[in-house]
Formats: sequence, structure tokens, C-alpha cells
Amino acid sequence: MSLESCFAAMGGDLESVRGRLRADDRIRRIVGMFPHDETFANLERAWETQSMPEAFRAAHTLKGVSRDLGFTPLFEVSNALADVLRPANEGGEVDAAAVEQLLDDVRRAYQLTLDAIEIIDE
Repeated sequence: MSLESCFAAMGGDLESVRGRLRADDRIRRIVGMFPHDETFANLERAWETQSMPEAFRAAHTLKGVSRDLGFTPLFEVSNALADVLRPANEGGEVDAAAVEQLLDDVRRAYQLTLDAIEIIDE
């Protein structure tokens, strides 16, 4: 399937990625690396161990990667999660219930993104 189908399935922004990366082959290669990135696993692990500064860094990294790759739904929820976790990065407290809800949203958006990426190879 095409990049267009992949990005449509996830609600992503292919045109902005094309503006940055220019070539569809390059986009396919870089998008294909995303499922192997450890950032999401780092986020889950940090939350499980209640390492809030690490959770913030992972959410912030996921936000940046998803923004740069045009994964709009994942960007939006990881951005919101990073905002809720930001106080932990500065030594403050976080709203655990809000983190749980947003983390569930991130999990769904992450899976949607992975499922859409699989379309490229079908």
C-alpha cells in the first residue's frame, strides 16, 4: 500500500513530512524505523517504576518524534501527556489520574500508528 494509505489510516500529516524529508523512499525508510524505537517502551517502564522525570523525558521525546514524522494523533496525546508530566521534571507533583488517562490515550494512538505503518508493507 501507499504512504497516503498509511497516513490516512492514522490521521497523519504526510504533506508536512514530504515538505521536510522530500522523498517518499526516505519517508518509508524513516517511518519503518519507528516500530523499533524504544521511546514508548521507556515511557511505559518509567510509569511502571514511577520514575516521573524519566516518564516526562520519554513523553517529550515521543511528542517530538511523532510531530516530526507527521503522526498527528500520537503527537497530540503525547504532547498533552508531556504537559501533565512536566512538573515532575522540575521536582513537582503530577496528577496521577490525568497521567493514567493520557497514557491510555497514548497507548491507543501508538497502536493506531503501528497498525498504519504495517499498511505500507502490505
